[in-house]
Amino acid sequence: MKMRSMARDSILRRMADGSLTAGDWVREETLAAELGISRTPVREAVRELASEGVLETLRNRGTRVPTSSSSELNDSGDLRVLLECLALRRLLERDEGTGVMDLRAAAEAFEEAAGTTPLEVSALVAAEATFHSALVQRSGDRAVLAAYRTLPVLAQTRASLAAAEDVMDVSRSQFQLIEAIEADDVELAVAVLTLHLRRFAAIARTPRSRALEDMGEGR
Repeated sequence: MKMRSMARDSILRRMADGSLTAGDWVREETLAAELGISRTPVREAVRELASEGVLETLRNRGTRVPTSSSSELNDSGDLRVLLECLALRRLLERDEGTGVMDLRAAAEAFEEAAGTTPLEVSALVAAEATFHSALVQRSGDRAVLAAYRTLPVLAQTRASLAAAEDVMDVSRSQFQLIEAIEADDVELAVAVLTLHLRRFAAIARTPRSRALEDMGEGR
């Protein structure tokens, strides 16, 4: 289990920092050698991520990072807003406090990463994706979770952060959402979440190379 988690985290981090990009094949043997573990836990991690829609498996070819065009990311962004807002309402209906704890932990991780110089791009992407994933998972709605797992969330998150002029705006909106949830204000929470997703879904406003350079990548 520990080795599988290590392999899973490594794959997600590589997707977050751009080491693995859309269309890249996940080479199990190479990854296992780099991590110093056997191929079995790597294979298990790859299968798990494929089942969640994070990776895609092509018959007789292997497993790769899904390819998504900017237009596809934008189109799925609308669906993501609907799913996350529905998940948020479910969370507020049933949550006993543990969901907020998960969200706060992810928000604090994002805030810490946002304060580094140069910015830790992979840590930012991972924390932001974890924040939203925790929200959906804690909703307890299996249908919403299943639909959410089909979305290119990591790709959307990376592109959104690259386009953001100030990543601390993302951090502030995360904590605003948490405050609204703690106040049990459903409509305010939904409004904050919607604005958060819409504001940072401006995927191609800044050229990718320049945006990532501004975020500290490639230095």
